[in-house]
Amino acid sequence: MTFTFKNTRLFVGGGVIIMLIGNIFLFLYIFSKQKDYQTLLMIEQAESYTSHLEQEGLAFVNDFNQVAYFYPNQRQSEKSGATDGGVAIFLEKIKFFYTKHQPLVGNVYVIDTAMHVVNIYCDPSGNFLIDSYESKQVNPLENKEKLVERNGEYLYVVPLFKEGKLAANLVASLNLKAFFKFRLEPVYVGQSIFQSIYTPTGTWQTIPLIKVSFQKEQQKI
Repeated sequence: MTFTFKNTRLFVGGGVIIMLIGNIFLFLYIFSKQKDYQTLLMIEQAESYTSHLEQEGLAFVNDFNQVAYFYPNQRQSEKSGATDGGVAIFLEKIKFFYTKHQPLVGNVYVIDTAMHVVNIYCDPSGNFLIDSYESKQVNPLENKEKLVERNGEYLYVVPLFKEGKLAANLVASLNLKAFFKFRLEPVYVGQSIFQSIYTPTGTWQTIPLIKVSFQKEQQKI
């Protein structure tokens, strides 16, 4: 059996076509697997990020309650004669809490029933400032721990008691927009959420796997 030039061309052409089809199927298979991998990666990253935020939220609540625990109790202070020392410790606990939970916490307030307000915050230079003043109106106190919204501002409130009676509120103003922007910074620099994939057109493309609306996240909370 002899091969003519025409048969040789057909044989070579058929081989090239088979190889081309095989490469196309291989490319589509790899692309499909990569797509599945990217989807799985997106789910894992979203779960990891959500879990991290949950843990951070629990730590915030626990630490804020620890601060409230050190609120000077009038009866205990009178017996121990350590009123000034108790106040100093209480303020130090607030400062530590404020520093630990930046940029979530904007200000920390202590508000009592006598229209007194103590505002603890940090200036741009990193110095802690204490601003005491009298409110122009009676401050409504919360008797339960809760998250409230007042005039577009989110406040986390913990009641403070003296001799078993509601005496004041410990309040943390929450800067949710700054917090989410800070925590989602890796999204913008491509460290964790953005991924590069090889597209069917033969180019590398960086795509966002998670999109977050700060306004919607605030509404959820």
